[in-house]
Amino acid sequence: MEHTVERLGELLRRHPVESDRLLRLGAVQAAVGAVAMVIGAGVVIAMISGAEGGLTTAGMLLGVGVIILGLGIWRLVQWRRTRGESFDVHERGLVHRTSGTVTVAPWGEITKVYAMVDSLPLSEFRGTSSFSCSVMLRDGTGIFVDSFVEDVRQLAETVHVGWQIAQHGDGHGNA
Repeated sequence: MEHTVERLGELLRRHPVESDRLLRLGAVQAAVGAVAMVIGAGVVIAMISGAEGGLTTAGMLLGVGVIILGLGIWRLVQWRRTRGESFDVHERGLVHRTSGTVTVAPWGEITKVYAMVDSLPLSEFRGTSSFSCSVMLRDGTGIFVDSFVEDVRQLAETVHVGWQIAQHGDGHGNA
């Protein structure tokens, strides 16, 4: 049976991806990485010109610069890819909208909901999400939600409750 958005009932809440936050983070990471690489290159040039030591410092600056620049570029690509992306909670399911693609997930088609918390310091700056949720569907596909989604924890909780009710009923004889 084909699932359409209309069959999911009324839209209860929209959770957009915070693309502007991705843009800011990507720009900062790219700038920090580029500066570290420039300083590292300066240390290498100074060493070639006859300065003593500094090889470890140059290597660290260049290595860290490349990693942070790479994270920044990755976030900028995410920003471009996620503009306009949202997760819509309806009465009877979830709709994921991104780049002209719509995934319709009635509560009964969800097979598993996984949530993960990363409590390590600076998790988002490092390039990981501080909170993420994977929603697995009966057809084998999945929907991934991370902390760049507005009110992500509320969204994950709502999806989990909807899935649980679809699986086991609401305790009042309603499935």
